[in-house]
Amino acid sequence: MKTVPVTLRGEGTAIEYQLRLALDSSILDFRLNAQTMVGFDDHACRWILGRTGEPLKDDLLLAQADVQGGDVLTVAKVSAYVDQAPNHTPQTVAPKTAPPPSSYRAVESAVSAGTELLVPYKLVLVIRSPQQSQWEYDIHLKQDYENNPRKFFEAYGGQEYQNLADFLRSILSHDPSPREIDRLLSEWCEDISMGHRRTVLPIK
Repeated sequence: MKTVPVTLRGEGTAIEYQLRLALDSSILDFRLNAQTMVGFDDHACRWILGRTGEPLKDDLLLAQADVQGGDVLTVAKVSAYVDQAPNHTPQTVAPKTAPPPSSYRAVESAVSAGTELLVPYKLVLVIRSPQQSQWEYDIHLKQDYENNPRKFFEAYGGQEYQNLADFLRSILSHDPSPREIDRLLSEWCEDISMGHRRTVLPIK
């Protein structure tokens, strides 16, 4: 996975971070993380590429948007960007749903490290029942954990494992056994170690 060094800034703030971004990741995933880092969680935002002054489209990968090493990426509130470019009509930005606690801990780790942005991974659980439903669980991993994601769930005294277990209890009609949790976790970790950002698993 190729990464490049960039500078992250918050529009109208003194906040600045030196980060490394994975070029095969989506702009949307990193922008949502970046909003948290600069304190713009409650606003619709866009990423502005300093080299061109243009907003980056959420549906592109960083490589497709021509993000390069040394670029400055600014998180700007949509209203602020419209004020500067009145002829530009911004795309509708979908409301952001809050990630599980593990996502917030991951962002805090990136802020304290100041050198590496985290890579998002998503677990999609399809509950097989007459009223079939689908639930999503997100985590964000440092590069150190990507080859051995099990260590992430064992970190912090097993807190991340407990977060996942609590999430499963909240969506299932029964209390999942340790064996059931471990099966899901093993399959997800295997996918992560193979580089898959999204894993879909059925569960009863």
